[in-house]
Amino acid sequence: MVEPVEIKRFDANENQARAWKRLEEGTHTKEDLTWLKHEKAKQWYEQKHDAGYSESHDKAESKWSGTPWTNTEDKK
Repeated sequence: MVEPVEIKRFDANENQARAWKRLEEGTHTKEDLTWLKHEKAKQWYEQKHDAGYSESHDKAESKWSGTPWTNTEDKK
């Protein structure tokens, strides 16, 4: 099934914003690094395979969670 193309900004995500701030400050968590690996893997897959967002996200998700904070106590 072909997904309709939609170009827009991503919705704001508080966990990602907080993770980015911790990365900038050098106080990042293991989960923050997992998220960063997920984002990089998604970008790499999109470029390497000329793939769309959903396919790239699914491939990255199979190795690194895009929402690693879901099951952790540390969401600060």
